[in-house]
Amino acid sequence: QFLVGAFRGDWKLFLTGWSFALPLLGILLVHELGHFVAARRYAIDPTPPFFLPIPPTLSPIGSLGAFIRLRSPVLDRRQLTDVGAAGPLAGFGIALVVLVWGYLTSERIPLVPDLSPSYVVFAGQPILLGESLLTRALRDWLLPGQTAVHLSLPAFAGWVGCFITGLNLLPLSQLDGGHILYGLAGRRQGPIALLTVAGLLYLSRYSWSWLVWLGMAFIVGGGRWSHPSVIAPERGIPATRRWLAWGCVAVFVVTFVPIPFLS
Repeated sequence: QFLVGAFRGDWKLFLTGWSFALPLLGILLVHELGHFVAARRYAIDPTPPFFLPIPPTLSPIGSLGAFIRLRSPVLDRRQLTDVGAAGPLAGFGIALVVLVWGYLTSERIPLVPDLSPSYVVFAGQPILLGESLLTRALRDWLLPGQTAVHLSLPAFAGWVGCFITGLNLLPLSQLDGGHILYGLAGRRQGPIALLTVAGLLYLSRYSWSWLVWLGMAFIVGGGRWSHPSVIAPERGIPATRRWLAWGCVAVFVVTFVPIPFLS
């Protein structure tokens, strides 16, 4: 119905979703620009950001995120950590602002059976959302109460932005978390990544979506869970830069959603 109306010239239909689309695209763009600026700082050649759309019939989010590619090699683990951490930290800052805005425009409703504490309505149907430590804390702070929360579109955009940030920080392969953990721990990233794979396979018992995200992580990493070596892996990150890596670990902890979508 939306597409039919749009093709007939009713472009106002596109305005109905701006408070979801623009904040979410802004989070993704700032995330990738964080990588881009950090890479340029080290004279690494990055591509512009590429966005990955997905039909709404397959996902209510409408996007699989965004990415950039590095067209020149990374010299050492400090460069890898700085470039890997810049994206999630920049995107998280915007996602946090959007999430606060979103909760302030959301509302609590009487709790009814089978409704999760937070949900969004898509195509007339409620989508029940899981919680991270961050979304639960902000929800209870900004919307105190015991009933379910009907998320506004900005709140859903903030939820998605934080969820994607947590996904990117999984310590796997060539995801941002893989870059950061390799920079922090070197070859020890491999065993930790393997434990992460086992953990996600366990969580897939409760949410099949983890099989999809795990498959995408393997595609991004060329079938590997471990991170490929940089040119000079013996050159670690100085103590003064470790706060970046540990900051990203903290962001991962507060944004990770064990069961994203509830049945």
